[in-house]
Amino acid sequence: MNDKILQKEIQSLEIYCTNKEKGCDWEGTLKDLPVHMETCGLIIIDCPNGCGARFERRFMSRHQREDCAKRSITCEFCMIETNVFYKNNNFYLLIKVKHLLYLKMKFLI
Repeated sequence: MNDKILQKEIQSLEIYCTNKEKGCDWEGTLKDLPVHMETCGLIIIDCPNGCGARFERRFMSRHQREDCAKRSITCEFCMIETNVFYKNNNFYLLIKVKHLLYLKMKFLI
């Protein structure tokens, strides 16, 4: 019984985010910390596209839009979404054969 009381007391301790020194102003109880850590913008995360980059969560949209070597882009001609990959300091498009045929047909018309 004492273990449960002690556990409840520990979980009720007031704490700061582990990223307070970086500028996070979150304060709460120890039991609420896991929920905050899922959204804290100062947590270092891996790129969800698997490009190997690591950055603070708050920079994810910029990374995926501008920097990610495996980002998706939309073709300005046909509006089909395709992927980009990075090799030898150059960006390349992963264009499907179907997409190329579509572009060829469009330019022939």
